[in-house]
Amino acid sequence: MCLLADSWDTVYTSGSLATLIRVRNCTFRGRVHLGTNAFMIKMTSYVLFSYRIVTGSFTKDVMVDNVPFPSGCYNTTIVDSFVLDDALVQDTFLLHRTYVSHGAVVVGCGTITCSGTDVTNGNGTALKVGVEIGGREIAMFADMPFHLAAVVGETRGNVSELKAYEDLVRTYTKKVQCDGFNVIAHQAKLLRCPKIRDVFVGDAAVLEDSVVSNSTILSSPAEVSSILGFSQVHSSILQWNAHVHSGSPNTAIAEGECTSTFLGPFVGFHHQAMIVAAFWPRGRGNVGYGANVGSNHTLKAPDQELWPGEGVFFGLSVSIKYPSNFTNAAYSVIATGVSTLPQKLDMPFALINTPGHNIPD
Repeated sequence: MCLLADSWDTVYTSGSLATLIRVRNCTFRGRVHLGTNAFMIKMTSYVLFSYRIVTGSFTKDVMVDNVPFPSGCYNTTIVDSFVLDDALVQDTFLLHRTYVSHGAVVVGCGTITCSGTDVTNGNGTALKVGVEIGGREIAMFADMPFHLAAVVGETRGNVSELKAYEDLVRTYTKKVQCDGFNVIAHQAKLLRCPKIRDVFVGDAAVLEDSVVSNSTILSSPAEVSSILGFSQVHSSILQWNAHVHSGSPNTAIAEGECTSTFLGPFVGFHHQAMIVAAFWPRGRGNVGYGANVGSNHTLKAPDQELWPGEGVFFGLSVSIKYPSNFTNAAYSVIATGVSTLPQKLDMPFALINTPGHNIPD
């Protein structure tokens, strides 16, 4: 067992030395505390004030890909961080200013760092949806209800209400700041992630082989969130039971481009296609293969947008010219190869197709 520290005068333990058998080949920088008393962390309203390394008692095993591993700290450089009881930190190049909660797992990662005391983990970030030149921004926060985001995006005429909402988000953002610490919550797992920065990772969340920064991932054992498969997630909020390939519930974006778009639940997006500058909070539609739902440039500026209605089906290789409004054309179908001009359609359950043949009177 090899342990290195800048100064052993700043390394403390409050528990039995027998508990250190699971702390091996680590380098500690800053004030280090090895002990069993997790309550030595000073916390008030989710804000961490202490600047030391705190590790807990390691007596239990944790599960990694359904295989038990002994908890503890192994082969890792740990700087100004907290590692609580029965967590596992192993083979990680740098763990910096990070709170690793009970039973959490950090294995095979590159750098996990926090960039300062004013990080917001994605809270307060303005989502630019609809028209790409601005005007429909939605400031987001971690547990923001979906219907509230839809109302803020739809209702832009009341300046005082929008200002009150923005003030609310700023207040929320300040209250949830963690004093410059990442948070890896109870039973969360970070596996083989090359770079993690400024994150809040909720209970039981799973991050694998991905780069994540300035983001909050809300999760629980009953509603596990995950970021998998060499993904990159930046300045984002993932809510409970969310995955990087899912937006709203049961919405799947498999291929293609989805830019500056507010995509509601139950939208199918399984093929190579594009949707740009669309505000679609009611969702329940489909974007077919080759669909070009994104003609939002009148000349050079991307100054137009589309409002699809609930359940609208964009068929194969359609071309939708902007601006268009299909909000009153719920569950309409735009057939294969159709090119629509800018318009407002007020006929629900419509079939939009090219002319076939005329039936004489």
